[in-house]
Amino acid sequence: MTEYTFVSDADCYDTALTGLEPPARRVASEALPPRSRSVPAALCTAAGAVAAEANRVTDESTDDIVASVVRVVVPLEGYVDIRRELVNTERYDATAEKRDAALLAGDYLHAAAYAAVDEAPIPDRRALELYRILTTGSTTLSHDFCEDAESDDRSADSAATLAGIAAKLGATALGATTDTRAAMETYGRSLGGALSARSPSSSRRPIDDACELTVQILSGDDQPSDRRGRTAYKLGDGTSASSSAAIVSESVEQHLERARNALERLEAVTNPELTPAGERSRPSLERLERATRVPFTER
Repeated sequence: MTEYTFVSDADCYDTALTGLEPPARRVASEALPPRSRSVPAALCTAAGAVAAEANRVTDESTDDIVASVVRVVVPLEGYVDIRRELVNTERYDATAEKRDAALLAGDYLHAAAYAAVDEAPIPDRRALELYRILTTGSTTLSHDFCEDAESDDRSADSAATLAGIAAKLGATALGATTDTRAAMETYGRSLGGALSARSPSSSRRPIDDACELTVQILSGDDQPSDRRGRTAYKLGDGTSASSSAAIVSESVEQHLERARNALERLEAVTNPELTPAGERSRPSLERLERATRVPFTER
């Protein structure tokens, strides 16, 4: 597998919106994530890299597989964002027409995620596994939204669920074992939960700088660009979380601890090759570890 790359915005987004009327299309377009901040898309791709390394797959065609699954994740993320807004805010309550447009846009993006599976260049059996992941994940998301409507304390759940779905989809598409998929899903859920708990805005997807930095780390970009005039962040030097991190809250720390435990399981079940010094020789695992540490330090 070649180095991490994102599918272009046009490939991910335009094809998901062509069937919508303008009011719903605007809602859907606003909900679709910018690629620099889509943690689920980054997790999907990173999980594919883990599976490819574990299976010692070097064929560049794996990039096409991962890109096709990112096209599943992107509209699903848009759907989750719209539903979260409908449940937790009054953004679409101004008129019945605006709310109807939001409902239509969300349903359309949800359907687009399923349709994208059919276009993935994978065997039918593996496509069926992706459908099962989506179906199970959609059910869990529905429960998250219902509980969101009844309580102010569960707003992070849908973000965590989405991240776990994305990670599992990426691993499954590249033929990961059952244990690897489970560990990757737990890692994704935990990292997504930590970012959502850290975010200053719990009603929408995490939007602070930690989200963008996490994407950069998962992509292996060691020199993040300063697109908005901010100081570009230098990534960590390998020091442990306990010595370098200033954790925002106990909730974030709990999520991160689960992510690191999942990473340990990933190392075990994928049998990573080690250098004589005992260090990881797999870039994908190193990126996963850094993503649990660097975005949560004082920068």
